[in-house]
Amino acid sequence: MTGATRLVQLEHPGFGRRVALVDGGDLHLLGTYRSVYQFAQTSLETGYKMRDLLSTDLSGVSLDYGKVWALETEWRFLPSLDHPDEPGRCQVSGSGMNWFSKGNGLILRGHGNPLEAPDFAESAVEEAGIAAAYIIDRAGAPRRVGLTPANEFCDPAGGDGASRAQGKLRPCSIGPELWLDAAFEEIRGSVVIVRDSQRLWSAELLTGDRNTAHSLADVEASLFRHAGHRRPGDVHVHFLGSPLSSYAQGVRLQDGDEMIIAWEGFGQPLVNRVRKAAAPSPAVASPL
Repeated sequence: MTGATRLVQLEHPGFGRRVALVDGGDLHLLGTYRSVYQFAQTSLETGYKMRDLLSTDLSGVSLDYGKVWALETEWRFLPSLDHPDEPGRCQVSGSGMNWFSKGNGLILRGHGNPLEAPDFAESAVEEAGIAAAYIIDRAGAPRRVGLTPANEFCDPAGGDGASRAQGKLRPCSIGPELWLDAAFEEIRGSVVIVRDSQRLWSAELLTGDRNTAHSLADVEASLFRHAGHRRPGDVHVHFLGSPLSSYAQGVRLQDGDEMIIAWEGFGQPLVNRVRKAAAPSPAVASPL
């Protein structure tokens, strides 16, 4: 991973959205590009690689990465890739043994944001993995922007097929970093569950083409063979499977539990807490 180009997306109550280049303990804010999506579009239009455009857009303003990651400033992390203007044009999906849909960009969260389990959920579980992030170019060809740490967060307790499918329709997180040059070969990591400031459960992780049921190339060929998945300008975030989960080991997550996912070579860990959502008002469809 040495020399890989690493980006984060941030938001500030006064300065709005920004993109930053990770450089050791510093985050260098870009000047022009306020989203990775905008940055990727410029790359497509000019024909230059994103990493080659970076040097022309550094603002000269740096942030302390450690403080920002620890949420000690007003800056907060956004998902490492999204569609900033139309969240519905970001399709979120995944694959393990079978392909599934999680929804659109409205369900994406960044590092430090809670992941809500609805009041009707039967369970909640972290799904630690890597996600691949794409943008569809003007010709309808998928272009991989990069790889990013991910928590697919779902409800695995549904008994039948319909319940299991609905259990995927949950908020999920990606980030904090998007790695533009990362290879999906063999990636080692770890996941930790913390409850009341004490480590409840942890495990070592192993993923990548050498350790998954399907290679990244096969996943991409399957996902993008569908014409509806090649709409120019759309974003795709695809979860590449989780090696294991605390749920499979008998752990049942509770409100406030902290999920910490770290992958070697992918920078700072992705951390989110479980939040039990309040019961919403019943959704009733009335005829026009």
